[in-house]
Amino acid sequence: MENLEILAEFNFKTHIEIRFSDFDLQGHVNNALYLTYFEQARIKYWQHFLEWDWTIYGIVVAKAEVNYITPLLMGDKIEVHVRTSKLNNTSFQLDYIIVSTNEEGKTTITTKGSTLLVVIDIQKQKPVAIPQLQRNQIINFDKLEA
Repeated sequence: MENLEILAEFNFKTHIEIRFSDFDLQGHVNNALYLTYFEQARIKYWQHFLEWDWTIYGIVVAKAEVNYITPLLMGDKIEVHVRTSKLNNTSFQLDYIIVSTNEEGKTTITTKGSTLLVVIDIQKQKPVAIPQLQRNQIINFDKLEA
């Protein structure tokens, strides 16, 4: 059983609605949907505090990891916690924790994961340094060391 105390390290969380079509024949969320949940949470996380000009800079996923702890089941309510854990020159890592609350009210960490994201120049389609304004916004929001 995962300890819920780790959630104190995350400054952002969002509710994600599980759709009926997300379930497989075994009655739990299909493994491929977890990356979609991460993506939905990532977008909400950025919208919460980050000013980003998507016409100049894009972000691509270079690596994704999902660690399944317990399955998400019909009736579960989920929140995804998101934080930036590493900042490099042209890339950064986001960490995710999915927490479910079942119909009996029991709260459990069901999934942990991460994505390595690379900033690209939209015109050149090449990696570029994370713009300073956005770097500072990430550092301030997630209280990272500069």
